[in-house]
Amino acid sequence: MAQEAGALGVGPSVGDISWWNCDDACVTDRACYYDDAYILG
Repeated sequence: MAQEAGALGVGPSVGDISWWNCDDACVTDRACYYDDAYILG
């Protein structure tokens, strides 16, 4: 996950973050989220 605005979001379809997205303030507030390792599969 890139630690930048818009990297995290929600929308009606894949790649669409129009409903909600993490802006610069959100990135700062959720800093601990971005340093975790997510291993899928």
